[in-house]
Amino acid sequence: PFTTANQEELVKTVIEPMASDGLRTICMAYKDFVKGEAAPNEVSVEEEPNWEDEDSIVKGLTAIYIVGIEDPVRDEVPEAIRHCKNAGIRVRMVTGDNVNTAR
Repeated sequence: PFTTANQEELVKTVIEPMASDGLRTICMAYKDFVKGEAAPNEVSVEEEPNWEDEDSIVKGLTAIYIVGIEDPVRDEVPEAIRHCKNAGIRVRMVTGDNVNTAR
């Protein structure tokens, strides 16, 4: 099982360094839903899972990889910011990203 300590170590050693380099991190993970008896990395179901129950769907996933992708500022953004500043508008960035990515 992937413990809270494992998760904290992964954030510290993988995700934060990528975010500090300006990369967005994406994790690919899966879970197999099977009818009948389930193997250790599977979940036994008798009917379609309740996809609205996000907590049960994302619990017990098997991570395949974590990647960092570049998400550069669009070419027109610096000029748009200059226009705003020249017009007396104070520009602020609001993001839901990791704070290290936003820097």
